[in-house]
Amino acid sequence: MKPATPEEKCYWVDAVCLAEAFNARFPWLREMDGEEKGGIMQDVKDRMDFLTITGSLNQELKDTHY
Repeated sequence: MKPATPEEKCYWVDAVCLAEAFNARFPWLREMDGEEKGGIMQDVKDRMDFLTITGSLNQELKDTHY
């Protein structure tokens, strides 16, 4: 899939940079298969979402109209 919109391009670049950083810091990730790595990345995403949104004390983030 080629990113078409500016928003998609931004997300794609962020994802590439994050993947490069994870591979540089955690070389053991390169040894995992795609399904295993996908599970770990989903857990990381869930935790980041909790820390920055769901579990945040910032009430603006919980406003559906924000």
